[in-house]
Amino acid sequence: MLPPDPDRDRDAIRREMRAARAALSVRQVADAAQALVERIRELPGYAAATSLAGYLAMPGEMDPGPAMHQALDDGKSCYVPVIAGQRLRFAPWSPDSLLRRNCFGILEPAVETEQLLLPAALELVLVPLVAFDVYCNRIGMGGGYYDRSFADRVGGGAQILAGVAHEIQKVNVLEMQSWDVALDCIITDSRTYWPAAAMQT
Repeated sequence: MLPPDPDRDRDAIRREMRAARAALSVRQVADAAQALVERIRELPGYAAATSLAGYLAMPGEMDPGPAMHQALDDGKSCYVPVIAGQRLRFAPWSPDSLLRRNCFGILEPAVETEQLLLPAALELVLVPLVAFDVYCNRIGMGGGYYDRSFADRVGGGAQILAGVAHEIQKVNVLEMQSWDVALDCIITDSRTYWPAAAMQT
């Protein structure tokens, strides 16, 4: 494995990647989101999964919306995250969901607490990210919500955590912290990355 680049800290990488995402055209973002759909459907475990968690994309983020619509068409229940204290819970989502803005100005479904699922209840989770490497390491916006919410997850189980990103968000090698939760794979508009495959190259 290549060593991390010591000259690029996480904040610098975030700035670079957010600028790169912002430079994408509306058409590029839409085309990438559509390309994501079949890659997600090809994941081992997708066909058998009854639930899929996506998220409501912010400007520049890889948009899982088309994949969520396809999941509904495939008979799955869809969920998106809502902030509950320092962790995430997941609310049922459909195209008709009533939305409200949370403390960060991000849209969330307006549902009762009783309707929220714990992260462990989900089978396939699409995780947003700011940058990734071929070993499926990820850095997010810096809030740590996904890492705290999935901290008790045991890898290799039935649950699949799949990072989703534009290919331009790939960097050389990320230096990971002890609290970073490992992803099972990362899906971009042009390919799917598996950590085991990277380790063999």
